[in-house]
Amino acid sequence: MASAPFGIEMGSPVSTVTVVREMAQGKYYITPPKPHPQFETYLVQASPTYGIVWIKGITSDLLNDSYGNSALAMMDKLRAQLESRYGPGNKTDFLMPDALWTDPRDWAMGLLEGERAHHCLWQRPENRDLPDDLASIFLGIGALDNTTTNVVLEYASTSLEAAERELDNEAARLL
Repeated sequence: MASAPFGIEMGSPVSTVTVVREMAQGKYYITPPKPHPQFETYLVQASPTYGIVWIKGITSDLLNDSYGNSALAMMDKLRAQLESRYGPGNKTDFLMPDALWTDPRDWAMGLLEGERAHHCLWQRPENRDLPDDLASIFLGIGALDNTTTNVVLEYASTSLEAAERELDNEAARLL
């Protein structure tokens, strides 16, 4: 079984998606064939040999979300959708023991300062329901400032590490 997040097949050439602009060597902002209603921005990473090996969707900015309520609700909805397809993921909700930003109204600030983590991960070999071409799926919440959050969803191909080595070797030849 192969995956096609947002209508994008892992391993396909970057020419199969609409590139909005190149971000860095091998990374592109794109318009996917099948956008999801919750996501606003999409990125892919591709290499000449392995094609598209990483896909990321980012929601619009959730303003006035210092408590994280909007992001948490959106993440729960997306997690349920992912679990219906790939089975349960490994959920992490962590606050460092010596965190400064512990009040509920500082939830986003805790994320921003790296004192808090909130994500769910589907990864081989634990998740046997993953398609053969996926190594992992990551769903998490990020903070852009103390009151603005967003949700990110990342799909990593089983060829991601090999593709990154290929891109690193190409970059080394530029030096």
